[in-house]
Amino acid sequence: TNPELSRENNLVPISNMLTSWPESLDAIPLMLTRKPITARSPNFSEASILRAMQEAGYETYWISNQMAIGKFDSPVSNYAYEAQHVEWLNHASWSAPGSYDEDLLGPLRDALHDSTSDLFIVLHMMGSHLDYDYRYPARFKHFRPTYSDHDDDVPQGERTWNSYDNTILYTDHVLAEAIDILRQSNSATALWFESDHGEM
Repeated sequence: TNPELSRENNLVPISNMLTSWPESLDAIPLMLTRKPITARSPNFSEASILRAMQEAGYETYWISNQMAIGKFDSPVSNYAYEAQHVEWLNHASWSAPGSYDEDLLGPLRDALHDSTSDLFIVLHMMGSHLDYDYRYPARFKHFRPTYSDHDDDVPQGERTWNSYDNTILYTDHVLAEAIDILRQSNSATALWFESDHGEM
């Protein structure tokens, strides 16, 4: 499921990564702040890494392929708006078909082109959110049959796994494209990818 990233020379995989919570609403604040893992409220009084990077002289961006407002989205948006530049690309619910994560690549390229400052950019991906078949374009339907194929000869669980694997294959492609954009910028760059939680 990672044919493109497996060809990258300077990739450092972290094989024993643990999530703090099994849902984004609780996990994302712990990724962006020093909030203790025992604190359940989405709110935390301390500023996030976006504010810290800005204070260190970086121009900050939050480019999101998720919604700005919604039951599970609004608390995360509080952190997004600590960035100097905020762009929302997806105005459909994450539980419905919408834009694909490669839509983040154009704004990433624009940010690198338009700024002369040191940059700290968050690309908030849709990733492998359910429904899995909404998360990748048709050309990444490699593992078949998928959940939406409704093939009664193949158990639903196996079809769901195929759909999920297609989301990982697509994320591999998007990350490889982002790395290539950074490489072409001829700047000193680093990309850190972290999933806020996984699936069982």
